[in-house]
Amino acid sequence: MLDPLGGEGKFVCILNGADLHVVLSPIARTPYHANIVGLYLEQEGLARVEMLAGPNCRIETQGWSVKGGGYYAALPHERKIRFYGKSTAFGRYARKLLVPFQETLPQRLGLPGFTLSLE
Repeated sequence: MLDPLGGEGKFVCILNGADLHVVLSPIARTPYHANIVGLYLEQEGLARVEMLAGPNCRIETQGWSVKGGGYYAALPHERKIRFYGKSTAFGRYARKLLVPFQETLPQRLGLPGFTLSLE
């Protein structure tokens, strides 16, 4: 769940078949987008991930792929969460994957009543 009182950080879009996982994390916890991928997939028991030198990783379990990433900012006074920018390791997030979830994703992230802005 995000802290709506000014939550900021990075996010990644991870795909397994038709299942899209949008994972957000504060920069202090995961300085690289690859850290988000590794921590999420391994802690959830979904896939095995090998962390590589620098800000990279390799998902060893078949069927999983990273479809980009970026940054997020929760703006409580505007009741909005912004997705923007790109990941150096994985590239810009795949906007077309997020558009179908644009209305429901804020609720799933623990921000009911917020709108999602894809920039």
